[in-house]
Amino acid sequence: MKKSDVLLAFLGGAAVGAIAGILFAPDKGSETRKKIAKAANDLGDGISERLDDLKDSVSSTIEDIKESMEKEEKAAKETKENSDGEGNNK
Repeated sequence: MKKSDVLLAFLGGAAVGAIAGILFAPDKGSETRKKIAKAANDLGDGISERLDDLKDSVSSTIEDIKESMEKEEKAAKETKENSDGEGNNK
């Protein structure tokens, strides 16, 4: 299981647990609605942070791939130039 799957499952479980706890707590309706709104906002913030982390990770991976491809392309060109040069000397 991936780290992101575990984290998402954890956040989902925490949200369900928080909502269940709020709904079964003996409070007035207005207080319960405030607690639900706060829990929803907290969950949204957690998801937003996780998405930002994922975006940063994907961007970093893409940059790493681009750099690797540029290095490989340069090495391939150098190899071709060297082999073309050797062919002309024969």
